[in-house]
Amino acid sequence: MPLIKNALSITIAIEAEGVNELWLDDADKMRSDDLLSELLAHIDKAL
Repeated sequence: MPLIKNALSITIAIEAEGVNELWLDDADKMRSDDLLSELLAHIDKAL
């Protein structure tokens, strides 16, 4: 992920209401906190 590796900073918008309202698959629903944890783990792995 060159974009993340070469960035001085990144911005992550956290809008729990949007996640809850716009999630399409009820069988695979995740909370915004869970999604943030997954994203941070991916970023950590990329670095």
